[in-house]
Amino acid sequence: MSSRRQRPAGLRERAVAMVFELRAESGSARGTLARAGERPGMNPELL
Repeated sequence: MSSRRQRPAGLRERAVAMVFELRAESGSARGTLARAGERPGMNPELL
């Protein structure tokens, strides 16, 4: 039995794109994975 939750098909791709957008806006890479992971409700470690 798998403990992984299925997510919508494009969720990961949208979250990764969001990381790059946040980095461009802030000018820093620090904390962008955590902020992008919180927005769609995904654990940042999955990114």
